[in-house]
Amino acid sequence: MGGNIMIEKGIKSTNEQVFCVGDLLDNKTCFEGFEGFEPFAVSDLSKQQELYHTPIIPESVYNNLPQILKNGSSLFQGRERDIWLISAITVLSGMFPTISGGYRYDEMFPNLFSFIIAPQASGKAVMKFSKMLGNPVHNQKLLRYREELEDFKKALKARKGKQVSDDLIKPDPKLLFIPGDTSSTALINLLNANDGVGIICESEADTLTTALQKDWGNFSDKLRNAFDNTEVSYTRSTTKDYITVKEPKLAVAITGTPDQLPKLIGSAENGLLTRNIFYVFNSQYNFDSIAPKSNGNTKQIIVELSEQVEKLYNRYIHHRYAFSLSEKQINAVTDYFSEAQEFVCENISEKLNGFIIRMAVISYKIAMILAALNQNLDKNYQLSCSDNDINTALKMSQVFLQHAVAVYLQLYKSAGRQLTAHQIKVLNKLPDDSVFTRAEAVERCKVLGKSSRATDTALKKLCSFKYLEHLDQGMYKKINK
Repeated sequence: MGGNIMIEKGIKSTNEQVFCVGDLLDNKTCFEGFEGFEPFAVSDLSKQQELYHTPIIPESVYNNLPQILKNGSSLFQGRERDIWLISAITVLSGMFPTISGGYRYDEMFPNLFSFIIAPQASGKAVMKFSKMLGNPVHNQKLLRYREELEDFKKALKARKGKQVSDDLIKPDPKLLFIPGDTSSTALINLLNANDGVGIICESEADTLTTALQKDWGNFSDKLRNAFDNTEVSYTRSTTKDYITVKEPKLAVAITGTPDQLPKLIGSAENGLLTRNIFYVFNSQYNFDSIAPKSNGNTKQIIVELSEQVEKLYNRYIHHRYAFSLSEKQINAVTDYFSEAQEFVCENISEKLNGFIIRMAVISYKIAMILAALNQNLDKNYQLSCSDNDINTALKMSQVFLQHAVAVYLQLYKSAGRQLTAHQIKVLNKLPDDSVFTRAEAVERCKVLGKSSRATDTALKKLCSFKYLEHLDQGMYKKINK
């Protein structure tokens, strides 16, 4: 039996658009829902009103979240609820470094990157409540570091005037949250001191942008490697010591305004682009009530949730756990993204293929986090993924993919007006000088090996790009150019 994702338009709109994804675990995926890309593919996204209609995360996702995320997200509404959830998942992704799973040839850890883009005063500030989930663990680490530093100072004082032996080493900072205004070498040092683990959580993208601009060649590369859990290293210029972090597990959650996106990413060809969960929107001009939310208890409730997160962290941190999907789930995910890849690359741009590949990775990481929160464990330290968790992750990824397309087309504005290879093939199969019907077009394009639905979508795009004229219902003619 098929399932529906309800994608709500705008912030408080009651209009809904049904996105059918089918019953994923019966491998009956249906990508009619990707018609939701239409505003992004055929419009000039420099017209900011298009970003009023980027989808929000559907209610079905919130109804099936682990209890910690469900309780936290219930404190917020609309776009603010989405911002809190995305940031919370990103923060949590940096707090389960002992969980990993096999993904193709690699061992994958749950760390995520997210970038929320919206104008000033549009609700992005709720990310601070997501960051609070990690405060107890951060404070726990910081307290240990301060105790070690105090012991070091006492030992140093006791040896005053004596030869300092090599066994007296100043402790490295122990922390969870890493400042965004750091250099690539400082980042590696902090990751090295914290077993490869760290979270950059900044409400101003310019904080990280400044660091990138100062040290672009190294920093951008290090961030890309950190997402992929690939070794990062550098050589100290003074001592020539070689510092390396074998498996970095860095999570990055940032918010910013639209003008900060090009500064951070640079261009549409930058690999950082596809490694992010993007969430982008224009705020409506609705002045919200200044009345206290959640009866004024928001902070206290989040503090209580952070204590639950700390308990989970302490449970997982002392042992390695192996995450896995069932064969049925693997097949469902593969089919899901295969269809997404075909539709997006054929109907929007082949250059979006990297987004599809990495969105599959992001979905896997999200499923890992949801499973960790739900504690789907056995006595052999195996962490399994429930059908509910993988479905929830896939539903989220469909929303994120649409936001990623919007961001890509903002950086690469000509992409949405370029024909894809499939659209060119369809155009070449159509008669040059005569009126033809939709049925004739479908028949001519059968040799391309695509469904009639794919041909219908191509016809729609060719009309939008002014290569075809839609004369009447089911009747078309080429436009001479």
